[in-house]
Amino acid sequence: MQYTITFHPQTLEEATALIQASQTKTTPTPQPAANIAAPSLEQVRAVLTELSKNGKSVQVKTLLKEFGVDTLKNLSSEHFQSIISKAGAL
Repeated sequence: MQYTITFHPQTLEEATALIQASQTKTTPTPQPAANIAAPSLEQVRAVLTELSKNGKSVQVKTLLKEFGVDTLKNLSSEHFQSIISKAGAL
C-alpha cells in the first residue's frame, strides 16, 4: 500500500528540507550499557536491616521467601539488585 502526502511549502528551502528529510533514513545508534556494579551482600543486608528496624520484619521475610530462601546468606548474588528494587517498594 502506498500513501501520498501533500504539502504546500512556503519557500524553496522549506521544500528542499522536506524532500531531504523524506529521503534520509536514520537508524538509531545503540547506546552502550552502563557499567553499574551489582550490589554487594553487605548493601542488601543494610537495606533489609533498615526495613526490619522500621517494623517491616514480616515483609522482609516474605520478600526473602519470594526468592526461595529463608535467610539472606542463601540468596544468590544474581538476585541482589532485584531484591533491593522490591524492598524499595515496601
